[in-house]
Amino acid sequence: MIYSFTFSQRAATQYREAVLWYIDKSILAGRNFDIELNGKIREICLHPTLYRNTVKNFREANLKVFPFTIVYKIDEKKHLVVITSIFHNKRNPKGKYAI
Repeated sequence: MIYSFTFSQRAATQYREAVLWYIDKSILAGRNFDIELNGKIREICLHPTLYRNTVKNFREANLKVFPFTIVYKIDEKKHLVVITSIFHNKRNPKGKYAI
């Protein structure tokens, strides 16, 4: 079954900031980041348990080209993937699992 997804407010802000940062460098880079991120989200929605369970039932899926990790939780009852963070891998990992 394909799961729906939603962004937490924090993840939506991180997503927007990352896209804008890449667009500022190059429109092509911004577009490629957006394409890769959305492709990974589709993959997560198709197979939400594919990625490893880390801390407190958070799961992580790394992008291949860009240094970001999608941190998410699964709501089995609602068939929903809740994306809690679009985390840049060079940042302090203490904030990775905040909601």
